[in-house]
Amino acid sequence: MADIATFSATGAHGKTNGLMGVLKRIGTALIEASPHNRRLERVARLQALSDEQLAKLGIPRDRIVHHVFADVMHL
Repeated sequence: MADIATFSATGAHGKTNGLMGVLKRIGTALIEASPHNRRLERVARLQALSDEQLAKLGIPRDRIVHHVFADVMHL
């Protein structure tokens, strides 16, 4: 009698399982998060500026987040 084992990377619901699934999800999360990290870094840099420096840029302190995310959030 012979036993044959098969392995499928996708489960019953089409989700990727095992190590490849974990790596794929991590990769996807990193790709999706990278533009947001740059924006958050820009917010932090702008928040570190003085009120005078922000005024020269034409950005009120309470509008920094709106300024950085304006093209995405349409604020």
